[in-house]
Amino acid sequence: MRIRSQRPVGLVCPKCQSDKFQKINADNFMSLWPHRYCTGCGTKYRLPLSKKGRIAFFVTGLVMMVASPIALYGVWKWLGLLGTVTGEIRTTRGAVYAIVLAILFIIVVPFACFYYAFAKD
Repeated sequence: MRIRSQRPVGLVCPKCQSDKFQKINADNFMSLWPHRYCTGCGTKYRLPLSKKGRIAFFVTGLVMMVASPIALYGVWKWLGLLGTVTGEIRTTRGAVYAIVLAILFIIVVPFACFYYAFAKD
């Protein structure tokens, strides 16, 4: 399963420049909108990501990268997974939760957002 589609990109058909199309299902799981099928020449293509979309992905990545450590620390403390005086993790289960949540929210999600913000169409 691919993250990004390998189809050509354009607001109109990249092959014949026709603006007549049908919406079709995307061939990947991370598509923000349906792909297009040109009724003139039969080319399948997708829309480019707009500048507003790129800015939204970038800001989301920054917010996740900055806010996640603070929020995760509060959640771990609220659940009692952290010690009260030094902040050390009390249980093995707490350590596993800490590592998994940190990897997911501090590394994976922000960098996925940055990938979409800066990737070429």
